[in-house]
Amino acid sequence: MNNQYFRYEVLACETGELKIFWEKTIEKQTQHSKAEKDRLQRSALTKLRNEWKAMLEKRLKMIKEHEGKKEVPQ
Repeated sequence: MNNQYFRYEVLACETGELKIFWEKTIEKQTQHSKAEKDRLQRSALTKLRNEWKAMLEKRLKMIKEHEGKKEVPQ
């Protein structure tokens, strides 16, 4: 179960208390999403994906060039 969402039971309270409660809840979720965004930006995964992509593109280019050279001397 996703612990980000909780079911809150509020029986009765003043509107000011309710507003403060939801403001705190929204602030917690905002902080959580910012922390997750920062974590993803620091992750090396994007860099690794780009490196692999560049390596595969170079390899495909080499293969295509090699196949092109084979076809020319007919």
